[in-house]
Amino acid sequence: MVQFCQEMEKDFEKLYDEWSDVPDVLIAEVDCHADGKGQKICNKYKINTLPMVKWGSTDMSLENYDYEYTLEAMNNFGVEFFVPMCSVTNVHLCDDETKAFVDMYKAMKEVDLDAAIAKAEDELLEALVIADEKEKVLREIEQKQVEEKGSVPEQVQIILEEEQKKIVTERVAALAKHEKSGIDTMLAVKAMVSVSDEL
Repeated sequence: MVQFCQEMEKDFEKLYDEWSDVPDVLIAEVDCHADGKGQKICNKYKINTLPMVKWGSTDMSLENYDYEYTLEAMNNFGVEFFVPMCSVTNVHLCDDETKAFVDMYKAMKEVDLDAAIAKAEDELLEALVIADEKEKVLREIEQKQVEEKGSVPEQVQIILEEEQKKIVTERVAALAKHEKSGIDTMLAVKAMVSVSDEL
């Protein structure tokens, strides 16, 4: 895995160089292990396994890249798919449902849009905090079993694994709900309005 990641990193750097001068195309990497902005980006776009490549319009949504992680494959993918796509600045390329949401958010007062964004962010944060707390409890139970018995009994281990699966399911559901809330579109509209106000 380490060798694979090292080889992929070299190809990714070459891909970045090849596309660095192309307008409206951004090739970037994010450190999901870093606290703060990197971790927040990874949570937002559901980057939960490494390495992972996503593509799309950052002001709307990103999709998984499900092809080979080689320079040739990624470059060929870029030639085919790195074209203008649905976004708040290219609304004419969006489907009717997305257009309706963009228009709705544009029509909202700034204070109302900020409140909607805050609500979506708070709901996700609350769900993730609850999931983290549950995982902490499981770790404490596991540690106590090791301290008292030298190892975790098989039956206890089975229960802990089942509970861990439930937590993963809850976290995935929270992220899916967050995405369906329209948060990406709201943030994109807010960013566009902010830029317009500065001009």
